[in-house]
Amino acid sequence: PILANVVAAIKLLVPDARILPPEFWKGSLCVSSIDIAQMPWLRMELEGDARDTVVMLDLPPCRYLQRVPAEYCSATSNTGEEGGYLFAMSASSPGHNLLGQVLFEHFYVAHDASASPRI
Repeated sequence: PILANVVAAIKLLVPDARILPPEFWKGSLCVSSIDIAQMPWLRMELEGDARDTVVMLDLPPCRYLQRVPAEYCSATSNTGEEGGYLFAMSASSPGHNLLGQVLFEHFYVAHDASASPRI
């Protein structure tokens, strides 16, 4: 439900976002134009190892609304040769959300499986 809550919050804050089709919010449809300056930054709060530790990540709209070439847009997108904007967040499976590439592109991410304590 995290992704559904994100989409609902964006639609609540930005009236123009309400007219975007459901396929756009599923990441399966591009739109030819969108006013990125009107869209909100997203703040994600992730729980750390200790229950009282919270990591806050702020994500600008240019990361979750990405300009993509036409070949990334479905045939029903009707964006022409110029491509369009794609909602770049998606649910990975029922009940789970994939933060993935959107966050990896915006933040430095270190993977160290041998760290003790784990980071």
